[in-house]
Amino acid sequence: MASKVLSCALCTSVAIVHGFGGSKSNMFTDISPSECIDGPSPADKPDCEDALEQSPADVTNGAVGLREPVGTLITDYAAAGMCLVNIHWHLGAEHMSEGQYDIPGQDFLDTVYVGKDAGYNRRLLAAEGGNVQAGWMCDGYDPEDPTMTTEYDWEYCSGMNVGLTYEIHWPHSSAGHCGHLTDGLGGVFCTTHTPEAIGVQGQVFMVVNDDKYDVDVNTLSKGMLPSENIAMYTGSTTGPSHNNEICSPYAPISWHVDRDCHKISAKSFDGLCKVMKDQGMSYDLAPHGSRELVDPQWVSNIPMRRLLGDDHHHHHHHAHQN
Repeated sequence: MASKVLSCALCTSVAIVHGFGGSKSNMFTDISPSECIDGPSPADKPDCEDALEQSPADVTNGAVGLREPVGTLITDYAAAGMCLVNIHWHLGAEHMSEGQYDIPGQDFLDTVYVGKDAGYNRRLLAAEGGNVQAGWMCDGYDPEDPTMTTEYDWEYCSGMNVGLTYEIHWPHSSAGHCGHLTDGLGGVFCTTHTPEAIGVQGQVFMVVNDDKYDVDVNTLSKGMLPSENIAMYTGSTTGPSHNNEICSPYAPISWHVDRDCHKISAKSFDGLCKVMKDQGMSYDLAPHGSRELVDPQWVSNIPMRRLLGDDHHHHHHHAHQN
C-alpha cells in the first residue's frame, strides 16, 4: 500500500537530518529563506485509497478513524528537533469538535451571520480572492452581541471578519529555517526534501471586537496557546484542494489540535499579522479555504491521545517548575 503513495519526499520516513540534540533546533538560523531548497511538488495527488492517514479529523473525545496509520506520533516537537516554520489559518475550523466548533460554515455564513444583506458574505469572500471554502464555526455566536458584529479596522490581516471562526496552524519541521517564518510550506523543506519529522499545531478561535480577549501576540507568534484538551494523531496536510476522493500526499504528520474554541480580540489577531508581515510574509495574511472533514475511513484508527495526559496534578506541578 505505502509504495503507491511515495509520490513525494515527505511520504518516506527516511532519517536524513541529524545533529539536533541540545541545540534547541536552531542549527539553521543562519540560513536565509532564499537559501531554502525548493519544496517538493508531487506529480499527482493520490486517490484516498492509496494515501496514508489524512487530516482534518473529528477530534471530539472518543472519535476514531478506521485507517491503519503509518506514522509514529511525535508528542514533543522540540525534542524531535522540530521548529516553527510558518503560521497560517483557515476560514472556519478544518477539524471538528462537537460542542465547540461544529456549525457548518457555509450554512452559518448564509443564515446566521446577520446584519448583512442577502449575498453579502459570498461577495465579501469573493472579493478576497475567490469563494473561500468555509470550515466549521464555533458555537456561541450571538448576532445581538456588538462584540461579535462590530467590524474591526484591520491594518495587517486581510479578508478577516469579526464574528467568524478561524483555525490557526503552526507547522513545525526538523528541516526548518528556524527562527524565521516563511509563507507556504517551503520552510518545512528548507534544508532537505525528506525531513525526519513534521508536525502541525492547530487551535481554533472566534474573533471578537473586545479587548477583554487580547492575547499575547509574542506568545501566539511562537505556537499555540497552552491548553489541557489537545487531541494528538498522525495525519496529513489539509486545504481545499483535497477532499474524500483526492487525498494529500504529504503524510504522515503529527497533529496537535486543541479541542476547545477560544475567543481572540481582532486587535491581537491583527498584531499576529504584523509580526508575520515584519518577517516578510504576505501570502498567509489572509484566510485559506478549509478542507472538508475527512471521512473516518481515511483517518487513523489509533485513539487520539491527550498531550498532557490525564494527570491534572502532575501537569500543574510541572508548570510551576518551569
